[in-house]
Amino acid sequence: MNNKKNILEVDFSLIKRVLLRVDFNIPIDISNRKISDASRILASIPTIKYLLQQGCAILICSHFGRPNGNYVEEFKLDIISSKLSELLGQDVTQLDDCIGLDVEEFSKKMQPGEIAVLQNLRFHSGEESNESEFAKNLSKLADLYVNDAFGVAHRNHASMDKISNFIPMVSGLLLKKEIDIFSSILQSPERPLLSVFGGAKVSDKLRVIESLSSVVDVMIIGGAMSAPFLILEGLKVGDSFVEEGAEESVEKIMKSISKNHCEIILPDDFIISDSFSEKSNIQTVDKDSIPSGWRIMDIGPKSVQKFIAQFYLSKTLIWNGPMGVFEWEKFSSGTKLLAQAIGSLNECVSVVGGGSTVEAISFFGLSDQISHVSTGGGASISFLEGSTLPGIKSLLDN
Repeated sequence: MNNKKNILEVDFSLIKRVLLRVDFNIPIDISNRKISDASRILASIPTIKYLLQQGCAILICSHFGRPNGNYVEEFKLDIISSKLSELLGQDVTQLDDCIGLDVEEFSKKMQPGEIAVLQNLRFHSGEESNESEFAKNLSKLADLYVNDAFGVAHRNHASMDKISNFIPMVSGLLLKKEIDIFSSILQSPERPLLSVFGGAKVSDKLRVIESLSSVVDVMIIGGAMSAPFLILEGLKVGDSFVEEGAEESVEKIMKSISKNHCEIILPDDFIISDSFSEKSNIQTVDKDSIPSGWRIMDIGPKSVQKFIAQFYLSKTLIWNGPMGVFEWEKFSSGTKLLAQAIGSLNECVSVVGGGSTVEAISFFGLSDQISHVSTGGGASISFLEGSTLPGIKSLLDN
């Protein structure tokens, strides 16, 4: 997928207007209408500045929230365009719609260096239904379409797929970076290559674990999703969350891992609680001593030490999924200590992907210490699975 054309390879001499697709689906505190985390806006700045240097007028489009094809006041992009204006230090116009005659007339009058933000793409049902007519109307606004929204590149939406039928589509600098990094992991990683998986559900990561078992040298499985692996070993996991059918999935995973000679490492101990609550009673036990009525909430200190020791033997590390319920202090130590250890690695390329993992890294203030924090949760998983991502497939071939 790294043979796709990007903005660095475009001759902008005849291009006046660019339609830039970004992912500004960011957390906003509803109570005070303030942005909680502007990192996705910041991630778009290099592409915007490059396009400005080329003398382009830029129309920016994004989705936000789940308005389900309706015009919903709380999902308007106005607050986001104001923040973008502040970060860029220049005026940014917020439009009331993303398609239509008024928007087309506005785009034709734009001058080089001007920026406008279209209203939420998902206010129109044609975006999520991948409607050709919606894509065609969107394409009328510019001479070139730049996709810089890795976070939705795996979605069969009009702005990822059908729009490429009507306007040339290339990647922005952020999407290029994501493609380059994940392609290098799959094709020519520095070894040893270690993958770390956590979270609660095996089903969410079944395909990517199977796929990566033929690529990685060592695989760590932590968090609550390690429970069905322990059951397969004949151990009891108390009241720990285990999906229906998880044991069959794990058997399939283990066959794939064995076939590909990938080493798998599981936790040796856990922090467990007597209820799923921040105020529950807790204790630390070995993996073979989880009592009935108790559940896995975090990995224990022995597991942390074992996992970190493996980090220092690796040259490339991919992490997806927290080790516990990190939002609650009682169950945050496993995820926090692993994140700190990854941040301290000097000779290892570290890549963090997945919404909750990225959230954890940000929560602990460690984003700047990771080699690459992916802007795509589902997209990064899909890429590593080897799936075709519409938002990348639609790019012009180089």
